[in-house]
Amino acid sequence: MSDSTTDGTIFTGTVEDINLGESITIDGETHHLADAANLEPEVEVGGYVEAIRDGAGMVTSVSTAAPPPPAPPPAPPTREPEPAPESDSREIYQMTLIEHLEEMRDRLIKSVIALGVATGFSLIFARQVLKAFESLLPGDAPSLQTHTPTEAYVVYFKVALLCGMAFAMPIIVYQLFAFVMPGLTRGERRWLYFVAPGSGLLFVLGLLFAYFVVLPFGLPILQSFLSDLVLQQWRLDYYVSFVVRFLLITGLIFETPLVIFFLSKLGVVSHQRLTQSRRYAVVVAAAVAAVLTPTTDPFTMLLVMGPMILLYEFGVLLARFA
Repeated sequence: MSDSTTDGTIFTGTVEDINLGESITIDGETHHLADAANLEPEVEVGGYVEAIRDGAGMVTSVSTAAPPPPAPPPAPPTREPEPAPESDSREIYQMTLIEHLEEMRDRLIKSVIALGVATGFSLIFARQVLKAFESLLPGDAPSLQTHTPTEAYVVYFKVALLCGMAFAMPIIVYQLFAFVMPGLTRGERRWLYFVAPGSGLLFVLGLLFAYFVVLPFGLPILQSFLSDLVLQQWRLDYYVSFVVRFLLITGLIFETPLVIFFLSKLGVVSHQRLTQSRRYAVVVAAAVAAVLTPTTDPFTMLLVMGPMILLYEFGVLLARFA
């Protein structure tokens, strides 16, 4: 830094080298000393000085000076406000193991209550359902027998339980999916309102398919087998258990499209993967149909296998839009 006066030019800086009687280097620039230059004794290398230079460029005076105050630190760069996070629509819930178990307990209790209420309501028309089961058998006269005093009561409540499960299925499925709801997005939660009633509808369709299509073909074949050697008189308990079990399994199989759709929404399976696995699905459908079919004839087996393949294809179609 320099300034002009009547005596010459005043400049300041840090001394880097001193050659007494000849020159002085200040801030990298070497200046020649005048013959009568006034050089204070305190002036030393590394010190901050004030010097006067005459018109001929000779330094006539060098004295110590206070260094200038340090420059203020640069202002921190202004940070633009961070944009508000987009609404992810995924609300994160952190639950402990105990809270998960309590949630599961509450869901199970609600499902059991729904099943109990629906079963109690079904007791009103369980007798009519039991008559419908008996009507599947050929002949007009009742051919079912009971061998214990309580067998009729047990069968009556078993039929009511089947009907109650059909009525309570939407609530049971909703409670099942609601258990995993904290890990779902809002869009995925909206699908629950489609899955819950859809599960009940498919379950009832499975019951109707088994009752009106499969059993009317299978039961007469079973009853006529070896009829020339044995008298076919079935126990009420065994017969109703057989029919109820077949109806339940068929109703659950009809839930396949919704299960595939929900797994696709969760990212467990994809439409492409399901399409590539179609041949394996056909083999599985054939094996399950062979086990479930009440008779050994291939026609009845095809009656069960065909809808299972169609249900799989319907699930693949739903997965495309998941």
